[in-house]
Amino acid sequence: MNKEQFQRGAFVLSKEHCIDVVEILYLNGWLTATEIAEDLKIHIATAVKYLTELHEIGIAEKRTREGKYKDALEYRLINSEINLTLNFEQIIAEESKGVIEKAGIIKVKEKVRDDVHYEWDDEKQKILKINIIGAGIRRGIQESIELSTSEGKFLWHTPYPSEEGLSVEQICENAGIKNPVEIKKMLKFVDVLKEKGVIEIL
Repeated sequence: MNKEQFQRGAFVLSKEHCIDVVEILYLNGWLTATEIAEDLKIHIATAVKYLTELHEIGIAEKRTREGKYKDALEYRLINSEINLTLNFEQIIAEESKGVIEKAGIIKVKEKVRDDVHYEWDDEKQKILKINIIGAGIRRGIQESIELSTSEGKFLWHTPYPSEEGLSVEQICENAGIKNPVEIKKMLKFVDVLKEKGVIEIL
């Protein structure tokens, strides 16, 4: 299961009464939303919502129960044991696909701008904050962007406007960013910097 599936599963199961619904399904087998609502004394719409979500995250299965006047959906647990498992080795491998190749293609450098000022740490060789100065008579700080350690090191090693551009991969290497997941974050950071007009993509 990926991170989104894990978060979705944890979110659904953490809702009020949801574990009670799971327990009733375990104890009784096939049940409709009406039966669960009556047992737990909750609104039928709430029971329908929980059952639908439990089915969507793969914890419950459903089928149609034929009625004398109207058919209804009924649900039961697929398994008596519920596991939400994250395999980070698999997740990182999946998220890393194509990242290095993409980072090697995109070349960037800083853009010439008088209204962008940096706060930095010489010793740690990283930019701490980007300050974008507003136009007009009162030239105050219009926007401040605080950077993470990786972002700050990446921007520190980004070539000046007067220099040759470097690939995102080369900048990451110079900044000591080697993990493909972190490099993927830097690719997203590049998009933010481009949108803010701090860098240009060559």
